[in-house]
Amino acid sequence: MRLFTKKKLISGMTFSVVLFFGILMFFLVSLKNVSSDIDDNELITLRKSIDRAIVNCYAIEGAYPESLEYIEKNYGVVVDKDKFRVIYEVLGPNILPNVIIEPVVAREVE
Repeated sequence: MRLFTKKKLISGMTFSVVLFFGILMFFLVSLKNVSSDIDDNELITLRKSIDRAIVNCYAIEGAYPESLEYIEKNYGVVVDKDKFRVIYEVLGPNILPNVIIEPVVAREVE
């Protein structure tokens, strides 16, 4: 007596393959979401680090820093330039600088 017919075997294999690819897709989407969350956390941490350094500089030196490079050199802020672009605009010696942080978008090479 045959327990499995050829038709049932093929249908079982098809189900297994579909299930495998479904689980694989779920894993890849989850991995992408985790990666996105990590990038968001890095951006928030960088923002807090720059803001803290600006305030510390004003409290210690009596003026806001004149450039991002000054903050990096004297206050230990590290900017990963491969991941983030920081625009640092000085508005005046006693006016809080405008800081814009943007993620760097990877461009495809043609």
